[in-house]
Amino acid sequence: MFLHLGGSTVISLKGVIGIFDYSLTKTNHVNNYFNNGKKIIKICEDDEFKSFIITNKEIYLSPIAANTLKKRINSQNFTEKVNILQEHPTFK
Repeated sequence: MFLHLGGSTVISLKGVIGIFDYSLTKTNHVNNYFNNGKKIIKICEDDEFKSFIITNKEIYLSPIAANTLKKRINSQNFTEKVNILQEHPTFK
């Protein structure tokens, strides 16, 4: 199964580790993760990011909200678990 992340970017769901709300990038834990050497792919302008998607190889910054991406996955009857995280006490 595939997921459209915005623009002309479509990825395979097999490599998706998690889909997260972009507001989490303001936390130290997430910022440290962004600096781990994975390639970061920006799908839109900096002020339009609403979510970030972590895959086995890259991190995608998307203009589409995490909940919308979740709905797209559910509408495809995708049965594997994909982590959707908007707020988590660990990141506060």
